[in-house]
Amino acid sequence: MLYLEHKHSLKATTMTIATLRKIGGSTCITIPKVYLDRLELRPGATVNISLDDDSLRIRPQKPAYVLDELLAGTPKTPTFTEEDHQWLDSEPEGKEVW
Repeated sequence: MLYLEHKHSLKATTMTIATLRKIGGSTCITIPKVYLDRLELRPGATVNISLDDDSLRIRPQKPAYVLDELLAGTPKTPTFTEEDHQWLDSEPEGKEVW
């Protein structure tokens, strides 16, 4: 048996009992939907698994951002508001270098 710890807040913790299952050459665990929803995990998500003393810790993998991928999602031509134009056209007010 594996105990899953779920923290609702800093003070409240609940435990769920899960059974490890053998599937092919792997050992698997079913994670309750409430835990997956709270961590925004879906099938196919990447997680980090680590040992913490006598506990198994599973955490969502933080995405590794690549600049080219981020830029690919931005518009090729920026759109400026009237306020943006006023700021871009204004004179420096301090020691800014233009």
